[in-house]
Amino acid sequence: MYIAATNPLATPHHVISTQSDAKTLAIPSVWSNGYSEKGNVVLLCNDRKTDLTADVVQAEHAGSVLVVGGQATAEGLHAAATQGVNVVIAASMESRYVQYAQQLPMAVVLTNGFGKYFMRERTWMLFVLNNNRQARVASVHRAETGLRQADIVLSVGMVKDNTAVPAWQPLCEGQNVLVLDTLNSNLTGTVVALSRGRHRIASGLRVQTASVRLLSGEQIEVPVANLRILTQLSNSAGVS
Repeated sequence: MYIAATNPLATPHHVISTQSDAKTLAIPSVWSNGYSEKGNVVLLCNDRKTDLTADVVQAEHAGSVLVVGGQATAEGLHAAATQGVNVVIAASMESRYVQYAQQLPMAVVLTNGFGKYFMRERTWMLFVLNNNRQARVASVHRAETGLRQADIVLSVGMVKDNTAVPAWQPLCEGQNVLVLDTLNSNLTGTVVALSRGRHRIASGLRVQTASVRLLSGEQIEVPVANLRILTQLSNSAGVS
């Protein structure tokens, strides 16, 4: 699973706006407990079908926008509030926990509804692509159904990591690169070809890609946003 290091494209179902050179992307919710908070996006787990339970919340999640692709349990919400989480974004929650969630000192937002649901893959990928970027709960309002709703506003500008490849700096064939991948943190190789146009990837986005020959000899196709240029490749292995 790739995590983009530069500005990803929005899907047709979400809105991008530009304010003072900072791009934002708004994701509508189906329910909110009415609080407006912000923080950096932290994926609870790379598995979209993971639920928010008490045993998976850690002290390091304090101040974050904690995103879970499954269901938020009452125990999980209590643990998140206790650890100082600013926002919990989950796909679903049992309706009997509404009153409890409204009393918590943090924002709780559902993207899918009440019951047992998993987050839509397209919405999940937006959080994956913007992991560690700032997000906030805004535009809290009461819908015609009587339920409170809110927008989840993601900052999709450049990340703070100055070593990442800027969106305006093109890759070149022959460059040594690090592949930013959530499952394999040390994939390195050489760019052997760049796509002339944009290719559709698993998330549904159309992005520019590059063919990378790994140190193992395997050749893979990677979104350009997931490549970091390496000024020097380890001499422990060579790339032919």
